[in-house]
Amino acid sequence: MSEQARLTPCSTVQPVSRPPPVSAQGLVFPKGPSRQFRSSPGVDVLRHLFVLLTGLGMRESSRKFCEGRDTSANNTGADTAEAGLFQVSYNSIGAHFLLATLFDQYKGSTDLRDIFEEGVSCGNDSWKNWGTGAGNDFQDLTKNCPAFAVEYAALALRKIRRHWGPINNKTAELKPECDDLFKSVCAFIDSNGITEV
Repeated sequence: MSEQARLTPCSTVQPVSRPPPVSAQGLVFPKGPSRQFRSSPGVDVLRHLFVLLTGLGMRESSRKFCEGRDTSANNTGADTAEAGLFQVSYNSIGAHFLLATLFDQYKGSTDLRDIFEEGVSCGNDSWKNWGTGAGNDFQDLTKNCPAFAVEYAALALRKIRRHWGPINNKTAELKPECDDLFKSVCAFIDSNGITEV
């Protein structure tokens, strides 16, 4: 995005009226160690979504924002070749109207790439995109713009969570250390009055 991102202080995040609030535990993991991740509407749900996204990114791409398609799968079409941190494909874009809006808003952006590429190396196979047209562009954006990949996956989790094997198989880890990290980010934002980045 070309404009500065606007942040809402964590303490002022309010629940939305629709869809109804869902706990991070109930959304994906009905039992097990995730029980400590019970969410109250508002900031807890949002923070726990990012904890879940962190675990999902570790399972889907080993945290490699630039990861290309799974070469053990036969998804080589522009619309079906998965890409990026969360291994999402273009054929998911119709699941919610905001997914296409995000795609359009982020076109040409590399937001947060400099941060995500620290300590990560990607070979030519990872950077390769498949097919042509919008699906190819989607793969490229998903790998080159981690901010897009994160926002897209966050929204898509709400609408098409069954897309991800680590979610279905309950192998995406919810780490208390990750929750603590995001709590400290919220505390920093709130205590410093940060509203823009």
